[in-house]
Amino acid sequence: MKRIWKSAIAIFVVASTIYADTFGLQEGWNLIGSSKNIELNSSFNNPDIVVVWTYCDGEWKYYAPNGTLAGFTFMTTLPANRGAWVYSKRSMVINTSSNDVNLTDEQKYALAYMWNEEKLAKDIYLALYDLYQNQTFYNIATRSETQHEAAVEKLVQKYDINITNLKDYTISYSEEELRALEPGEYAIPEIQELYDTLYAKGSKSLQDALEVGCMVEVTDVDDLDKYIAIAGDNEDLVSTFEFLRNGSYNHYWAFDRALKNIGVEEGCCVLGEHYCKTPQEYPSSNGQGRGR
Repeated sequence: MKRIWKSAIAIFVVASTIYADTFGLQEGWNLIGSSKNIELNSSFNNPDIVVVWTYCDGEWKYYAPNGTLAGFTFMTTLPANRGAWVYSKRSMVINTSSNDVNLTDEQKYALAYMWNEEKLAKDIYLALYDLYQNQTFYNIATRSETQHEAAVEKLVQKYDINITNLKDYTISYSEEELRALEPGEYAIPEIQELYDTLYAKGSKSLQDALEVGCMVEVTDVDDLDKYIAIAGDNEDLVSTFEFLRNGSYNHYWAFDRALKNIGVEEGCCVLGEHYCKTPQEYPSSNGQGRGR
């Protein structure tokens, strides 16, 4: 620990402080700071945080979640406008905003579910593109669903949630675990079952595959409507979920048009009432769906 402290002193004088509420820490030393007080007990109480050092009131002070350091003053609050060095054992995202405290388990599950569902959309469309080489699948998967999955994961990182373990939200975000999920593999059994069912249908014919697209987008909107309500006044969740939903509106009409292009006059409505939407129900930003 003494070696780590000396290293901090050696580099403290040549770096500048970053002011933020969310800190992307790398393995090793990280320089942080904020224009607001940071409550270290709530934000940095993580077993992978070794120590937080700052020079304040003429002395070095520290916060360490795993023990004490004799001869130095222990602190629980990093004062506003004060830089500090943080030594982390791994890369992680620390959020010090009030939203982190207020996120409920239900909201955390909403993020976990939607990350898996957006991954499903990307995976199934790429799998169906491999079967039929229909450009609609490829365009939506690579231009939109990849971005949607990343948008949800950004919040998963911000709130430091491990969404592969839905029984214990105290476990931290793990990029390695998410990347270990192969295409067509999911952490939520319900999503896994849905993917398997959709792929079985989509592999029958091009029409079935395009119908799967309609089904995915309607399912996505239904779930997002539910989770937007659960998000409450959390602007992070609401804005991200609304972004995803607007994308699903557009994708629905892309599959509707693709079905009509191969001679299915009913478009997505061929699947029945639940999947038959109007432009008023699914407003499109790209003009598709008008005049239905």
